Amino acid sequence: MDKKRIKAEIFLVLVTIIWGGTFAIIKTGLEDSTPLMLLAVRFGAAFLIFSLLYFKKFKFNGKKTIINGIILGIFMFIGYAAQTVGLAYTTASKAGFISFTFALFVPFLQIWILKRKPFMGNVVGLIVVFAGIWIISKPTGGPFNVGDMIMLIAAVGYAFFIIFMDLINKKESPELMTSIQFLTTSLLSIIASFFLEEPKLNPTPSFLFSIAYLVILGSVFCLYMMNLYQKDTSPMRAVLIYSLEPVFGVIFAIILLGESFSIREVSGALLILGGVLLSELWEIIGIGKRRT
Repeated sequence: MDKKRIKAEIFLVLVTIIWGGTFAIIKTGLEDSTPLMLLAVRFGAAFLIFSLLYFKKFKFNGKKTIINGIILGIFMFIGYAAQTVGLAYTTASKAGFISFTFALFVPFLQIWILKRKPFMGNVVGLIVVFAGIWIISKPTGGPFNVGDMIMLIAAVGYAFFIIFMDLINKKESPELMTSIQFLTTSLLSIIASFFLEEPKLNPTPSFLFSIAYLVILGSVFCLYMMNLYQKDTSPMRAVLIYSLEPVFGVIFAIILLGESFSIREVSGALLILGGVLLSELWEIIGIGKRRT
């Protein structure tokens, strides 16, 4: 029994549960703040708290450490900015499932970044997923929901983040990398807020609760655990664990926001989840030949 892997996967499951709740929490926070300003506050506070807690563990390996952290921070910003903006236009339930498609984009981005070809399961999974997105984004057969399309941009940003995190974090201090990512995301959010929106921030008790959840649990705890433990399991197993996130997202959305899914939306969500898992498990279940 690999105790190190089991410990890592337990923490990743906990991360998945907490992240499932962030979709509903962000929706609540957006009642009192513009999307990018919320993001700036979230990651600015996360940077301060995380740095105070873990600065003694920071290991600086020269300018490359800062550059690597900024690179990860840029992709983190793209993913989280698109997610937060998208949630202003779509439901928390649908956002969770569409965000999860990041796992499907990873093998296709690897063609460019790692020169690694996708296999047939990735292609089949992509077709199934986009069929699901088409169904879930057009619940009444009308035009596509703009929020759902923005969530797809978030998924691509997350995919880049996952790939580069796997490449970089094995060489760097996870504590310092996480801190730099938070700071980069916060600064980019502040800049983008003043150019792309009319900043608004109303510190109501509800907003402060949302920020506390997003900062302490959703950012400081979860991203540190992800940086610390994802390398101790395989990418395949990590994706299977993360596949629970949209399920928990729906549960939180129903409990906290009173959202509901139509039969059409449930069908689309199941296609998205099934397409991603089909892509990741294609070789394991023996449909295709194993890739060396």
